[in-house]
Amino acid sequence: MRRIALASLVLAFTIGGASAADAQQTPGTRRPRAERPMRELRGNPGQALFRGVELSDRQKDQIKAIFEKHRPSPEEIAKLRERGRELRERAREQRRNGEPRDTAAMRQRREELAQRRGELLRRMRQERAELHREVRAVLTPEQQQQFDKNVAELQKRVRERLQERRSR
Repeated sequence: MRRIALASLVLAFTIGGASAADAQQTPGTRRPRAERPMRELRGNPGQALFRGVELSDRQKDQIKAIFEKHRPSPEEIAKLRERGRELRERAREQRRNGEPRDTAAMRQRREELAQRRGELLRRMRQERAELHREVRAVLTPEQQQQFDKNVAELQKRVRERLQERRSR
């Protein structure tokens, strides 16, 4: 269940964060790192979390194992993508058949989806918090301070991006 939640988070950030930023970039220009879409920052999944944190080889191995433990399987990601495709296709088919968009059944379905999305977001937050707790346990107190600062900065950037998207 945790892997599905994490896979959904990865998928949401990859798709949502990249599309809006890509649409505004003209060819040949390069935006500052903080403004680049998530897919450009993908490299090491926790790279931004460890900016300014010097890790020993042992810590790197331990942290890598933690990330591996929390990483969703390719099969789980494929299932989520297929489910999204099915939902989009069903909506397209309804539009092609001329079904009204605002029926009681559709409103109920939207409410159900919103509720499921809320539950999924709560589980993803819990999963992310657990991942951070496990990583912090590997770090020294000085490293924990920098890690916490990086986490706060990433959370701030995510909030700003969401706010930008809502204001459009």
